[in-house]
Amino acid sequence: SKKIQTTLTLLLLLLPMSSDALNQISDLSHISSQITQGRLLTPFSADSLCTLDYLAALMEVSSPSRGEILRSEGKDNAHFACAVTQEYAALYNRPDKVKEACAQLEAQVRERGQVRHAVFVLLDGYGWNLLQAFDRIKRSLNSKSFIAQHSEARAPARTVFPATTSAALSAYGSLRLPAHHAQWGWHVRLSKNGQVVQPLRGDFEFSPDLAPDDVFKFQSVFPRLAKDEGRSVAGFSAYGGTPFTLRMCGEDTPHFESGADCLADALPKLQTFWNDADAASKPTFAYVYAANPDHAEHIHGPFEADGRVSAGVLASIEALDAQIRALCEHTSSPHQRLVLMMADHGQYTVDRYLSLPPALSSMVETVTVEPATPSFHLKPTATPEQFRAAWKEA
Repeated sequence: SKKIQTTLTLLLLLLPMSSDALNQISDLSHISSQITQGRLLTPFSADSLCTLDYLAALMEVSSPSRGEILRSEGKDNAHFACAVTQEYAALYNRPDKVKEACAQLEAQVRERGQVRHAVFVLLDGYGWNLLQAFDRIKRSLNSKSFIAQHSEARAPARTVFPATTSAALSAYGSLRLPAHHAQWGWHVRLSKNGQVVQPLRGDFEFSPDLAPDDVFKFQSVFPRLAKDEGRSVAGFSAYGGTPFTLRMCGEDTPHFESGADCLADALPKLQTFWNDADAASKPTFAYVYAANPDHAEHIHGPFEADGRVSAGVLASIEALDAQIRALCEHTSSPHQRLVLMMADHGQYTVDRYLSLPPALSSMVETVTVEPATPSFHLKPTATPEQFRAAWKEA
């Protein structure tokens, strides 16, 4: 069998932890005090790693001064990736977990020298439960899932809360939790004018009265890798060309719009990107977002009534498995490449739905975030206390 000469780390996620609803948070000082007091809902726990820990580690070990967080915690760093990693670890009190994630990645690349090509792949909706189900199917056929076979993860990492694509992608781009970056879900109500927008889709237009900072409350770390570390940076996304992707990748970063099968569309462009960077002797960082299997899960449902993976989703993840194999087997500089794959959330088939009774709906002006984690915006005539009381009655 052909030896795979690449580093592949796969981390797939649990659905969000149950908790009381988040309080409205207005400013960073309030957020900091909530974190200090341990009252702000986070995906962190003492015994598990968060996906942000791994992304911080990817930036750390792919930096020209990789491993610095393990050697000189708390000191100033010459390289942006190390600095932002330390800032993240300090903000959320995660130095031990970031070190743990760094150690996992560092162990794989220690003998390879500098990581020349760092690749961050986001597979939308490919939760831990779906990975395990697909692996069982492949094993029953005396085969193996390439992704599961080369995964370094033996347990799921936690995603952010809310466990939505918008919240997770913004967290990965900014290394900040949703309570910081404010992109909580598919629908967001702008504090400036009360307008409800879909940041990922870009169903709005900027104007003198609506600036990018009014919609996106975060600054992406990806463009800084090009500015501060001399890396060539590229983004490949199913939402390519939207204001959100421009915010994630930077105005000057090449980004290419792709369809739901983003990996198949992006692979030849990614190879060209690497070849050009190798010719210029420049390291790279690539962000690749694939809308599948989430796209297929919404159409077909993730699982049938008997628990089997639905046929449409199975076809989607079969294709993804082959595309990931192609990404890892047929690319340049395999000895100097680090591929980190994550999901943003998982999916379950549900059979219970909530319809607001008139006593509640009459108080609601609009609903934002997403159906699984709705945020109710009340009319001026209603109070939160009245709504909570009516909710308990219902």
